[in-house]
Amino acid sequence: MQREHREHFFQNHMYPGYLMQQQLPLPAPGQLPYTKPYNSTSVYPLQNTTTATPQQRYSSPINEAEDDADILALFFNWKISNTRNDERRIKWQQARDLVLQNDWSIRDLQQMENGMSAMYQRAIQAGISDGFARSFRTQLNLFKSYYRQRKEKEAAAVLNSLGGGFIPGDVF
Repeated sequence: MQREHREHFFQNHMYPGYLMQQQLPLPAPGQLPYTKPYNSTSVYPLQNTTTATPQQRYSSPINEAEDDADILALFFNWKISNTRNDERRIKWQQARDLVLQNDWSIRDLQQMENGMSAMYQRAIQAGISDGFARSFRTQLNLFKSYYRQRKEKEAAAVLNSLGGGFIPGDVF
């Protein structure tokens, strides 16, 4: 019974002939949920009547509006403080100084992974070792999880100070 009712509804209410039979004005083209001109044998596919603008989503917790120099300073401080070997720590400090001195961006460091890239060649000429230059992308990816946790803790502290709650890992 429901199927018959549904078929009756679509046959009698979803085409311009019905509107003309009821002596109703026809809507402007594009306002009906079909795409082809009406004829008695046509089947009309429904169009998507809502057109949402897709939001670009980023997997990175790093906001594009933040200055690369600030993020890179945090990155190098994190890496230096988590490096136990004194020689490696000194190399990370030297790399930090070179990166900040040359105003290199996060993208520049990521491009150094490719040994054939111009950024890799610049890094080697500036005195950054091959292993460090190739590891920046991997190390930055590790840093992102630390940075995300840091941002969540900051958000939690703000919400707690306001008397609200916070769910770690939730989108804020």
